[in-house]
Amino acid sequence: MIKTQSPVIFRMWNGQEKECFALLPDESWGRGQCTIYTPDAHCGINYHIAIRKSRPATPEEYAELKQWMEEKYQYDFKIYKRWNHE
Repeated sequence: MIKTQSPVIFRMWNGQEKECFALLPDESWGRGQCTIYTPDAHCGINYHIAIRKSRPATPEEYAELKQWMEEKYQYDFKIYKRWNHE
């Protein structure tokens, strides 16, 4: 079985130095929303709002969330800074 890489964008909420999240732009929640994972939950969010209200996470900031998602959900990530929806 060939395992494909899932695009992911790791971000930190503005003003929340401990709140890392992962955007999965290829996983749609409908109505223009993509999937967002936080340490506590996952749901849908508007990509542009999430980008506007956050900053890129450093590898050190997202390491724990990335490892948890890879172990729990078997993701193989390809990490991006931004995503072109076209």
